[in-house]
Amino acid sequence: MTVDAGKENDMAKKNIKMKRAAAVVLMLAALLSGCAGKHVIRCVSGEQFVVSCPRSAKPGETVRIETVLVNDADLYVNPTDDTEIRMVKDGLYEFEMPDHDFEFKITVISNGLA
Repeated sequence: MTVDAGKENDMAKKNIKMKRAAAVVLMLAALLSGCAGKHVIRCVSGEQFVVSCPRSAKPGETVRIETVLVNDADLYVNPTDDTEIRMVKDGLYEFEMPDHDFEFKITVISNGLA
């Protein structure tokens, strides 16, 4: 084997290693893309009144919060920021997921009194 042939062989081996590394990076990116872009949804107060709510969502997704129905009291679902939460019907609320983690709280006021 000549010196030039040895250098070419070394270059070919390095090229193969680079291609393998690039393939691994692309596979990891593809696997993680399903989780990427999601933000956390967290109830910071009144969690015992939540029946169902996803733990995360992508920005722009419509998210639904289902709560228990209460008698002789008013239940309020409020964001900790300026995100709008809409009441769909008693016990069902929805909002559009913002491009950041989202927190909300639930307040129950008995007989209209604090």
